[in-house]
Amino acid sequence: MLRQKRQREKRDVLGFRLPMVTHEEPELDITEITIMDPDNTFFMRMGSDALKGHCILKDHILVIDRTLSPVPGSIVVFYHEGGFYTREYQPQNGKLMLKAD
Repeated sequence: MLRQKRQREKRDVLGFRLPMVTHEEPELDITEITIMDPDNTFFMRMGSDALKGHCILKDHILVIDRTLSPVPGSIVVFYHEGGFYTREYQPQNGKLMLKAD
């Protein structure tokens, strides 16, 4: 879903302009802060409390960058048997371990 940014309407003021009216702050866009690669970044709503110990609760929004490689302790999202799951990545002795709380 694509959204376009709405431009603020500029008001014409007669007479003396207050400094706070002439100074405009740029809009804060959370995607500019959290997303490094928009083509490979996705949002997902957490569907369970499986990672409650990591303070990731049901209905939290996850920002997923599929270009990053997991390191031990990372939270990963994977697809298995028709569903998406989130787990902690913990490889041990050459075996892949995906740990929930």
